[in-house]
Amino acid sequence: MRRIKSKKEESKKEKRNQIILVVILVVVLLGSTFGVVVNSFGKSDSKSNNKINYEGSEFIYQNGFWVFEVEEFVFYFLNTPYETEGVVVKNNVSKKISDYYNVPVYIYSENSDAEIEIYRNLYSLAERIQETCVEGIECSDETLPVKTCENNLIIIQESETNEVIQRRNCVYIYGEKENLIKTSDEFLFRLLNIK
Repeated sequence: MRRIKSKKEESKKEKRNQIILVVILVVVLLGSTFGVVVNSFGKSDSKSNNKINYEGSEFIYQNGFWVFEVEEFVFYFLNTPYETEGVVVKNNVSKKISDYYNVPVYIYSENSDAEIEIYRNLYSLAERIQETCVEGIECSDETLPVKTCENNLIIIQESETNEVIQRRNCVYIYGEKENLIKTSDEFLFRLLNIK
């Protein structure tokens, strides 16, 4: 048989349980705060520092992108100039960012991620950016216009080598599938005279 407790005993037991619960919550809160503080020490990689400098050009890491500002324009890269060091850019690549200012830019791409990287960084400069087919290359979308190297054309293709080549107004960005974004960033760094 269970013993009948007075209201005073039950109130005392309830207060004791509340005090225990408050102490546990305080310990958890202090422990998690201490963990955050301790964990913030000793991080020295470039992304945790949020800022790098490459030959006088400053990049700030924000929301998954390396941000570079010049005049009123803001550019967003997935890689830093240090990460694109192995990409070969042929001497004949003479394009500058001004070549894409306020004119239509056409893109043919076999890699949507690399295409997005180019688009994200040129859309605020160009009159418009348009997907296109290239004369002499089989195109899966016949509704797109066909362009040649007489137009401002960027061609992104998968290849065994990571390189950027220019022929007339065509810029060819070649690379292995996993390196096409780096190759595209290297091209953009050259356009902006960062490298």
